[in-house]
Parts: sequence; structure tokens; C-alpha cells
Amino acid sequence: PAPTPVPTPAPTPTPTPVPTPAPTPAPTTPMSSACKAYCSKTNVVQTSEKKCHKVNSRTECLASYMYRTKFNNGKVTPCWWNNKKKRCRPKKKKGITCPGFPEGCSAELFEKHSHMATAKVHETHNDLPLPPLARSRGFLSPRFS
Repeated sequence: PAPTPVPTPAPTPTPTPVPTPAPTPAPTTPMSSACKAYCSKTNVVQTSEKKCHKVNSRTECLASYMYRTKFNNGKVTPCWWNNKKKRCRPKKKKGITCPGFPEGCSAELFEKHSHMATAKVHETHNDLPLPPLARSRGFLSPRFS
């Protein structure tokens, strides 16, 4: 007698894994106005000077701060000008903790209204003839012939 074929069992489907939901970001607290004041200033750490000490201009010094996680316990520290010594220094005692700094600055800038001035063009009427327009030889033609 011929052997009877044994039916092959159907493969068991593997269960589809349930996707894990993305973690919800922690609610961001708005930056304080003291922290926002630094958004328009220069972090000397990101410049060639690297430190307040190397800034030579009083104006540049007063428009600068130092922010590095390993400096002054991660506080945003203003640079100040010493008039007697004519030098720029970090004022560590005035350093402030700013959670979300400097990332929060870009969001703040987008929320501000633009104060860009619009220039109006004044047309001048004169009777001078315009020079003749150069004829195009086409973009594939050689430039110098």
C-alpha cells in the first residue's frame, strides 16, 4: 500500500508587536526675562575669544556672556568691564541658572514681531538714454571667442 500523505501544519503567525508610544516631552517652562536678556548677547565661548578675559573692547564685553556647562555650575554668566584695569571679566556672582537656555531663545525670537524698516524707492526721471542691452549668445555658447 502507498503511504498516505500527512498534512503539514499551518505555521503559527507571529503576533505583531504593539508600537511603544513616543515619550511625551516634559512641559517647558517659559524662560525668565533675566534669561531672555542674554538671547540677544554673544556667548564668548562660541567665539574665537572663548573667555571674557580675551575680549578687548568695552562695548563687546558688555554685550557678552559665558555659558558652558562646566563653567560656574552651568550658569549664564555676564561679562563685565573693569574700568581701572581696562579688562573684561566674567562676573560669577551675577551668574543665573536658565533652564532651557539657549534653546528657548530661538522660540522667543520667532514670537517677536519684526521691526524691519521698509525702504521706499524714489524714482528719478531723467532724459539720459539707457545703454543698449548686451545680446545673449545663449548659455551653451563659449564665453570668450
